[in-house]
Amino acid sequence: MTPGRPRILVSGGTGFLGDAVRPLLEAFADVTLISRKQPGCLRADLAKWDGGLAPETLRGKFDVFLHMAGLYDLRATKREAHTQNVVGTHTALTITQKAEIPHFVHISTVAVAMSAGTAPIARTDQLESLRTFPDAYSETKAAAEQMVRTWSSPHLRSRLILRPGVLVGDQREGKIHRIDGPYHAAEGLRKLLRIASLLPGPLPLPGRADRFMPIVPVDVAADAIARLVELAWGDQWEGLRCLHLAPAKGLSSQELYTSTLRHLGHEGQEFILMSRLPDWLVKPAAELLVRFPQEELEYLLNFPRYDTRETEAILGANWCPEFRDFEKEFWRGYEAFVSHR
Repeated sequence: MTPGRPRILVSGGTGFLGDAVRPLLEAFADVTLISRKQPGCLRADLAKWDGGLAPETLRGKFDVFLHMAGLYDLRATKREAHTQNVVGTHTALTITQKAEIPHFVHISTVAVAMSAGTAPIARTDQLESLRTFPDAYSETKAAAEQMVRTWSSPHLRSRLILRPGVLVGDQREGKIHRIDGPYHAAEGLRKLLRIASLLPGPLPLPGRADRFMPIVPVDVAADAIARLVELAWGDQWEGLRCLHLAPAKGLSSQELYTSTLRHLGHEGQEFILMSRLPDWLVKPAAELLVRFPQEELEYLLNFPRYDTRETEAILGANWCPEFRDFEKEFWRGYEAFVSHR
């Protein structure tokens, strides 16, 4: 251990977000990864109540537990999501308590505020009032976050909950690991444009003018997480804080489709948003016509706006770019992925 460097225990350090966060943490901290199988990591299984290890043997060895592990799958069963997101978070908190780790950082998601979609702005203190969720993913992530909020331990000095927006490729190359979220617009429009000449009038596309997708480049989210972890440890934060890691405005459906059509070489193609039809009709129609998964359409149609004032006060007003600032890289990463799949 290097003197003056925090010792950070990390779960979920090898996923899409973890790969971006890990090198940033290693620049200022001594990092230990939790993994069930990967060599060189602390062997633990968060699906077991104590991780399958003896947490008491870790006392005095770590300053921060960064919990990023979880299941992101909008079509996951309730059981699968519960095991990975709820049980896994309970185990992480149990290890934190028994190992007497003073700072716990939990990576949640803006999806936990989805049932606040009728509210003008989703606040970070709204979780307790939410009752319905669109899928097992958002419901179990909300349950995990609630557990972090209410967890009590005499050795736990601070709990920091971070809610990243919809993660997309990094700002440099736009590199991605799979097609989901806004990338499905290109997948669907490629198919729809083939039959566009057979459809009378503008293309009908799902979306609402008053809804904005909170997309965040993965490297930007990673930098924010690393900076906030360092602040929580260095400034010895106390108590509970919850922050939205989302842009001030976000990406509208209109902007998404305009950019997609421009990228596909159909900049002059007219389209209209199917905003006056009920969700139960729009979602199956969009999956049929545009091949946009219904589970993801729920988010596109009903994302609330997110209160980011405290995040901006800490990280700066321009910490998160808007889509126009990395649009070229976004499409570069998409094309690189589809050309190799």
